[in-house]
Amino acid sequence: KYKFDEVGAWYVDKNATEDDKVIYLTFNCGYEIGYTDGYLEILKKHDVKATFFVLEEYIRQCPDQIRWLMENGHLVGSHSAYHLNYGTASLEKIIKDMQINEQRMRDYVGLEMDKVRRPPSGYYNEQALRVMKDLGYKIYFWSLAYPDWDPNDQPSEEYILNFFKTNHHNGAIPVIHITSGNGMKVLDEVLTMLKAEGYRFGLVTE
Repeated sequence: KYKFDEVGAWYVDKNATEDDKVIYLTFNCGYEIGYTDGYLEILKKHDVKATFFVLEEYIRQCPDQIRWLMENGHLVGSHSAYHLNYGTASLEKIIKDMQINEQRMRDYVGLEMDKVRRPPSGYYNEQALRVMKDLGYKIYFWSLAYPDWDPNDQPSEEYILNFFKTNHHNGAIPVIHITSGNGMKVLDEVLTMLKAEGYRFGLVTE
């Protein structure tokens, strides 16, 4: 059996120590429904850097926000162009999907995408991971997630806050979907809580 670190893939920082408690905040960005600017204001307020994994549609909708992120120390990587299933798609389709997303970044944002990826829905197989690695990408899954991707079926603000209170851990990679309005509403409180517990926020490339 292969190991994640052999193919440049991670879901948690196993080397995090109590002397340097860290959480790696990540966002999945499929499409924009009005919450991006709110999330960015909260991150700016707390001086927190995060990693954003974007789809082709989001790149077309939010080029200015993506440019701001990259110019202010955040990472913007690929979540695929069209939410392709990397567990069942052919390598040819995966490579084409990656190339389309890279080109959209050049066309709409005018910058090169950071070499970090998150396969949609976490679907993958060993071949897919190896081809992403061969093309220079690091792959990042997650260790904390809750069902916030459907804007019409959102967990409550109380649920999200309690989820972070109960489940956060050192070296965690949480995933937040940019379509989550309730996630945006409680992010300020979540970051305040985690900072009070001594956590800093790092970029996954650490």
